[in-house]
Amino acid sequence: EVTMIGKNAFGSCKQIQKIAFQNDSKLQTIDTGAFCYSSISSIAIPENVTNISHLAFFMCDDIQIIEINVPNSQSIDESCF
Repeated sequence: EVTMIGKNAFGSCKQIQKIAFQNDSKLQTIDTGAFCYSSISSIAIPENVTNISHLAFFMCDDIQIIEINVPNSQSIDESCF
C-alpha cells in the first residue's frame, strides 16, 4: 500500500500525463517536488491525502484538471502548484 509519493519521485517525468488513484487509496502525502516539471495534464487527489508539500506540482505547465477531494486535509502548502 502506497501512503506517500516521495520527494521528486516523478519530477521531470515527461511520459506521465494522467494520474488517478483508486477510491480506497491509502495515499496520505504528496511530498516536495513529487511531480515538478512533469507533463501531467490531469490529477485526482484522493480524500485520504492529508499533506501536499511545497512545489509538489511546480512547473507542471500542461496541467489542466486538478480534482481535490480532501476533506481531512491538514496541510496543502500554498506553493504546491
